[in-house]
Amino acid sequence: MSSTIASVCAAAMDKEGVVGVLCVDEEGLRLHSAGEVPEATAGAVAAMATHGRALVGPDAVVTVESPQGKALLSRCEGAVLAIFMQPKA
Repeated sequence: MSSTIASVCAAAMDKEGVVGVLCVDEEGLRLHSAGEVPEATAGAVAAMATHGRALVGPDAVVTVESPQGKALLSRCEGAVLAIFMQPKA
């Protein structure tokens, strides 16, 4: 499974605007990361994905955006993927 996680993270890092990728388990334990990932975000990523699922259903994608950047959070097969993107120019 770790090679699959690494390959998904690597594929995400190749997308335009992506500066970092974080994969955590449902408890917020870091499984893999690449690029620029803010410190101490693993627990928040897992919690926000759980709240998104509670609000809109199991296929929820949570988007957090500010002038400093954007994060997309999605849960799949017991893991949460967070994609961190640079701010829009």
